[in-house]
Formats: sequence, structure tokens, C-alpha cells
Amino acid sequence: MVSINKVQAGLSRYLDNEIMPKLSGWQKWVFSAAATAYISDASRVAEKVRSSAALSPLSLVDEANNIDVEKIYQHLRPAAEKCPAPISIPGMGTITLTVSDVDMLYNCIMQS
Repeated sequence: MVSINKVQAGLSRYLDNEIMPKLSGWQKWVFSAAATAYISDASRVAEKVRSSAALSPLSLVDEANNIDVEKIYQHLRPAAEKCPAPISIPGMGTITLTVSDVDMLYNCIMQS
């Protein structure tokens, strides 16, 4: 299990190193502001996962909001190997995530 603070730091580092360089101008500002807002609200998101009827049985988040990053990675990576995941960001375009993004994000979290 990894603390929510470590996950937030790793996610921020991944976004700063991998996503932000691909944006420019106002898009960089808007994305940065939105990402910061979502990341700062990670505890609330973790609580929703922990209390979700569909996700709670997977034990991805414990009572202290620690996240089982290893379990998520073990299940997400094989899915990412099968196909890329395009994510449409309104007004900004599409970012396509691949298995290398999953690996980079995992490493950023674990090294934070």
C-alpha cells in the first residue's frame, strides 16, 4: 500500500514530465490548473473508490486511504499492453496513453 501523498506526488511528477511538455500556451495553463485541482482532491476520490459497491471488494484503498498501487499496476498493465487508450480532453484534443505511460506513472509513484 502506498500513501495518498506519495500517489499525489507521483502523479504530479508524471504529468509534469510526460504530459505538460506536449501542451503549449493556454492549454498548458488550463490543464495544469485542472490537474492540480483533481490531484488535491485525491483523498475524496480514494474514499469514493473504497466505499464503491463495485470497487470496494477489490481492496484497492484501505481505511487510511492508502492505495494498493501494486495491485492496480498488475491488472492495468496487461490491459494497456493490448491497446492504447485515447483520452479526449475537451478543447485540447486527444492524448493517447500506452503501456509505457502505465510503466512511467507506476515508476513516478513508487519513486516519490
